[in-house]
Amino acid sequence: MESLAQYAKSELRNIQEDLDIKLKEYLDTNLVPFATNFHKSTDISLNAYNDIVQRGGKRLRGAFVIKGYELIGGEKSEEIYKAAMAIEMIHAYLLVLDDFNDKSDSRRGGPTAHKIIEKFHIDNHLKGDPFHFGISSASIASLVGQHMANNLLLSINLPMERVVKAVRQVNNAINITALGQIRDIYNQTINDVTEEDVMKVHEYKTAVYTYLNPLQLGVTLAGATDEEIEKLKGYAIPAGIAFQLQDDILGMYGDPKDTGKSNLDDLKEGKMTLLISQALKNGSENQREEILSILGNRDLTPEQHAKVQQIIIDTGSLQYSKDLAHKLVNQAKEAMMNNFADRKDNEGMKFIVGIADYMIERDL
Repeated sequence: MESLAQYAKSELRNIQEDLDIKLKEYLDTNLVPFATNFHKSTDISLNAYNDIVQRGGKRLRGAFVIKGYELIGGEKSEEIYKAAMAIEMIHAYLLVLDDFNDKSDSRRGGPTAHKIIEKFHIDNHLKGDPFHFGISSASIASLVGQHMANNLLLSINLPMERVVKAVRQVNNAINITALGQIRDIYNQTINDVTEEDVMKVHEYKTAVYTYLNPLQLGVTLAGATDEEIEKLKGYAIPAGIAFQLQDDILGMYGDPKDTGKSNLDDLKEGKMTLLISQALKNGSENQREEILSILGNRDLTPEQHAKVQQIIIDTGSLQYSKDLAHKLVNQAKEAMMNNFADRKDNEGMKFIVGIADYMIERDL
């Protein structure tokens, strides 16, 4: 099947530019004035969340909402952009939580929300623990953003039965994502993490959240049938897992200038990626001991990181992840073309199929 990766990349860039403008206008009009109405502590906290929303990113989830809408024949309108903005605001909410779950200091080339608020505590010589102040305030501020996003979804001027159904689907997907995050945290507490353990986390956290959820939202608002919504899973689950496999490769080997995060973070966190689980499974006793002695070390050095990078290569784990990602992408594209064969020339279809290739070819 011919790759539509470059088409999808170009479309994604155009949507990203539009969404960045619309998000700034919406947040500057709604969230920023709201934040200033209460206290300087709420101002700094809500604006830390706002900062994360407006730092950009690929806007992949918002693009999926729009292209899912197009797939079913929804006409382009400002209403579907409300849904796309809401998904990006929900994404930022989860990023804020993920960053202190992972003990990360940076996000998209800047400090994480809890670090911004922690600095406010330090600079103003406040009492108590700056770190706890930062994570407590950031989590609550991002929750405000999540509820504003829900209200934005409910304001969409489309048939109300579609809107209610779509919001229910979004809430269900976020619940699954949260349970996936809990399992991911649990996986960091044990050494013998299986491939199935890793893949289930990828399914719950990434495939459901990043692919299925926004696509469902778009097609539901366009009036898709339950059968059409169900058919999306044949694409979204394998493509979403492939996306996460590539993300983990970039997390281990990518340039922080491109990815916006340190490539030491996954090891410092003790994250059990497929790269790590396969290296532990296939490595020698010495290689296994080396990985386990480094995994989760908050004082990780670049030299130790380089050792693990090499072990992952030497054990065949890197190639295994790459091969699996390509296999899953082909599976996803085939499912999409079979399940929506009557829409093969649809602009939404071309984007959805093309993005599967692009997301495993990308270097950020």
